[in-house]
Amino acid sequence: MRNLNLLQTLLLPLALLAGCRSSTSASDQDRLVERGWMQIELGDAAGALASFELAGSAPETLAGRAQALAALGALRQARAAYLEAIELEPQVADWRVGLGVVEASMHDDRAALAAFDLALELDPDSPKAFYNRGRLHAAAGRNSAALEDYSAAIRRFDRFAEAYMGRGLVQIELGDTDAAIADFHRAGGLSPCPEAHVNCAVLHYAEGNVRHALTELNTAIRLEGSNAVFYANRGRIYLDLGQFELAAADFEDAMGLGPGVSAYRELYREATETEPKSGS
Repeated sequence: MRNLNLLQTLLLPLALLAGCRSSTSASDQDRLVERGWMQIELGDAAGALASFELAGSAPETLAGRAQALAALGALRQARAAYLEAIELEPQVADWRVGLGVVEASMHDDRAALAAFDLALELDPDSPKAFYNRGRLHAAAGRNSAALEDYSAAIRRFDRFAEAYMGRGLVQIELGDTDAAIADFHRAGGLSPCPEAHVNCAVLHYAEGNVRHALTELNTAIRLEGSNAVFYANRGRIYLDLGQFELAAADFEDAMGLGPGVSAYRELYREATETEPKSGS
């Protein structure tokens, strides 16, 4: 059978914790900070940065500015802003987690690991710190350490979909397919997580369970119908099954969503030029 594409998880930035903010009556600066964090949550990094830059230089404002800068790819500036926040509030674990995410994005694994370790010294129950340290271990092939950290994150927050996703990927590396499928199912049940369904499809298909693989891919496409990889994977299954029209339709959708990917054009050509077997 053809291989499908297993999807990865990403480093997760620091949590947007309401407890980090002042409970006093809102001033103009407070409103700017609140607006900045809301814009971060909505994915408007540029708008968030503008709000935080008008809101002064309190530690939380600096951390928000750092997260917005990181989202915009300005990693060195983000790192500097996190370090300023840490200098002003060295006991806040969240700032260390954010710094670690930036260090990892800059491919400084040693600095990232040190930041996550310090975050856990300050807050031994931080699921975000455990998750991101686990992600770092997994990327370096330290699968046993990654498994421990992902599991620690889940013990502290059992609805942590990204941690289940990460642990599932590690379970695959460790050869425990059943545990991986269970983790991906858990992730998909906790949040709209199309990647979890695609990863389940990959594992089901590898085991020859085509029906379950197609069910999972259909769910992923329903959740995120703009992802070319999902259509390409489903098309590959149809192609293997000899359902060439369905395969061609999926590859055509994949080409429309990912026009620069030559593999989709080649798969479409294969689906449209292959003669159906007799009796198909």
